Amino acid sequence: MPLDAGSLLGITAMGFHEDPMRPLGECLLDTDLTHLRIIARLWGLELKAGRQREAALELAEKMVAPEVVAEVWEALPPEQRAALQALVEAGGWMPTPAFTRRFGQVRMVGPGRLERERLWEAPLGPAEALWFRGFLFKGFRQGAEGPQEVLFIPPE
Repeated sequence: MPLDAGSLLGITAMGFHEDPMRPLGECLLDTDLTHLRIIARLWGLELKAGRQREAALELAEKMVAPEVVAEVWEALPPEQRAALQALVEAGGWMPTPAFTRRFGQVRMVGPGRLERERLWEAPLGPAEALWFRGFLFKGFRQGAEGPQEVLFIPPE
């Protein structure tokens, strides 16, 4: 089934996002203020809050509005939609190595470098573009051989 904006809003209802996936608000609370501002810019949203916690909560509320999700979904390039579709088909998450082999690396950099180099303007591939847009987050799950890093989309 092809993914669309409505599907993004209904992922939780389809049973995705059991541990280790976390809700969007929780993910954004763990995101630095620079990245929150980038997410807001890429979603065409204005952030009024100037502190990280308040900005995360404000952004989480705005990002789940159906009309906002639909608008952002329509603006996504096909390769980013394909990456989201792959995650949905995999249950909402994939081991990081498997996902990045298909959709490119995600550079984990600090806020200073992110802002200075404006990395969101030239992402390495679909995975990194989705990371900058706040669609993709990192988590861990217990695998057969110990903790395993995964990339996931929040349930909202």
